[in-house]
This record gives sequence, C-alpha cells and structure tokens, in this order.
Amino acid sequence: ELYILLHQLLVEQHHLGNTDLHLADSQEESKSTRIQREFDFLQKTVKHEVHASVTLTGGCGPTTVCLTPVEKVENFWTKVFVENPDLIISCDKTKSLKDFGLAGKLKQILGETSLEWKPDANLIKIRKNNTTRTVAITFLETMRSAEDLIQISNIFRQSFENLSRVVVVTSWESVTMVALSQLIERIESESKFDIFRIVRDLKLFITMEQYELLYKCLLHHNHEANLYANSIC
Repeated sequence: ELYILLHQLLVEQHHLGNTDLHLADSQEESKSTRIQREFDFLQKTVKHEVHASVTLTGGCGPTTVCLTPVEKVENFWTKVFVENPDLIISCDKTKSLKDFGLAGKLKQILGETSLEWKPDANLIKIRKNNTTRTVAITFLETMRSAEDLIQISNIFRQSFENLSRVVVVTSWESVTMVALSQLIERIESESKFDIFRIVRDLKLFITMEQYELLYKCLLHHNHEANLYANSIC
C-alpha cells in the first residue's frame, strides 16, 4: 500500500510538478495552464465515487464524514445511525426533507429504522433496535460566484464549532463548498494550498468550471487578505 502511494506521488510529480503552493502564488497560477493540466490528470487517473464516504480532518471536527446521497434512503439513515453525528449538513440546494425519506410526514418507517421529524427544533429522532438517537439537521445552498462561495464555506466551517461529529450530505453540485472549506482552513494555518490533492482525495465528481472556481476563490481570498493587511499598516 505504501509502495502504491509513493508511486502515485511520483507519477503526479512527474506530470504536474509541485501542486502544493503558497497563497501568494494563486494569482500567477490562476493565469497559467496548470489548471487545465491538473483537471485533465484528475479525469484520467481518479475514479470518482458515486456514493463516496470521506473523512475530513482538522478544524471541521475530528471525524467528519462526507457522503454523497445513497441509492436507498434507508441505507443513508443506517449510515447516519452508525456514525451517530451531532449534526447533518445538507449542502445541496435541491435537497429537502423529501430527499431524506420524510416526504412531508413527521414520522416514517424505513425497514428496521423509524424517523421522527421535529420541525420546531430542526431535529430528527432515529430509532433502531430499541435505541434512539437525535440529530440536528441544517441546509446550506450551493453558490456559484467566488464571493458567495467563500461566504457560504465560512458558514459551513462555523457549523462545526463545539461539535464532535458531523455528517455532510453533498453532491457534485456542492463539492466546491466542501473543498474550499478545507483549502481555506489550511491557508489560514499555513498560507499554503493544494487544490489538486483536495479534489483528488474527495473523489467526488467535479467539472472544469468548478475547478476553475476554486482557483478564483483563492485569488479573491488573497486579494481580500492583502487589502486587510494594507488597511492596518
């Protein structure tokens, strides 16, 4: 397994060069052919998972699970029950309680799992095998402009405060928000970023437009940081 990882890193280094960059490089790199090279390499080498499960680390909680919607609603709630999160964040603006199997009902039975929706408190009670677990749920909308995406990514990261475990329900439409939250977190701690590896590790489908948008977001973030630094000088 270690050999495979080392081989993968060497192949990436050979084709792409160094992808771990400083924030100051964001303006230069956003104008280069690097974006196209990285995206093309991702398309050729990364197998996009239809129902991926990814563990995010760092400020977004010690064990945050990122899930794409599963084929069966019952399977999703079984996964949630096992993870026992404090919060579910749905990142896709097309998502609704109907997508989670409630379909306008306050109670629903899905095989061995029963759900009870508490709309006044945004809570869902999950019962399985005589065990009850309560989880909060919140919805975030996908954004397409760099400014809005940065703002919603910050809200996304703030949602993790004082929580130990969060399940994030996402899709290809909103994977940029998840990726950007990881990028900004590292930028704030190290002033470095690696868009290629963030997207590669998520293994979720992403379009060229979304990939370019991540670079635009970092360029905007760098611009705002420079304005702030100049204002306090």
